[in-house]
Amino acid sequence: MTMRQSRNKKAFGLIETLVACSILIIITGALLAVHILTTNNISYVKHRAQAYSLASEGIESVRQIRETNLIDGQQLTSWDSLVCASSVFSKPEFSNLDDNDESNDKIYAIFLNQGACTNLAPIPRKFLKLQNEGEEIVIGGTTYTRKITFRSSGIDPYINAPAGQGQATTENNAFRINVEVSWTLNGQNRNISVSELLTNWKQGF
Repeated sequence: MTMRQSRNKKAFGLIETLVACSILIIITGALLAVHILTTNNISYVKHRAQAYSLASEGIESVRQIRETNLIDGQQLTSWDSLVCASSVFSKPEFSNLDDNDESNDKIYAIFLNQGACTNLAPIPRKFLKLQNEGEEIVIGGTTYTRKITFRSSGIDPYINAPAGQGQATTENNAFRINVEVSWTLNGQNRNISVSELLTNWKQGF
């Protein structure tokens, strides 16, 4: 073998090594990117599931307050007496009912009775309280913010009013609750929203 052939063989071997290393780096980078993406997706799905659980818990809590009102035998409460203020249960406030602007909606948080409204029940009970920033719930190191708002029912009052009764009867027996849960994941703000229609079932509505 001549010296020229020896140099060519060494050069060809070096090129092969560089190409192999480049391919290896590309494959490793792609696998790492897939791993990061998969991990982030799993984390997002996990946090979103937790957020939906908190939103459902919010709706169930309001439903529980409604049910308690219907069976507590208190003349001071009605089915929609959900908010405790000045030791009295009252109906939640509605804002901007005629449009989709939610910027001025009243925001509520859930509390367990620890002194307020005690004249209405001999044992602690849940109630809502005006709290514009919502309520913070920390789970597994992640802080979730839950905000409860109320809107009009969206039901046509004339179509659904019982025979011989008008708009007030229908509108006073239904409203829509919306629960929004937000959190931060990997520097990005995330949120989900759950809505449900609640009615005064005692009126057969």
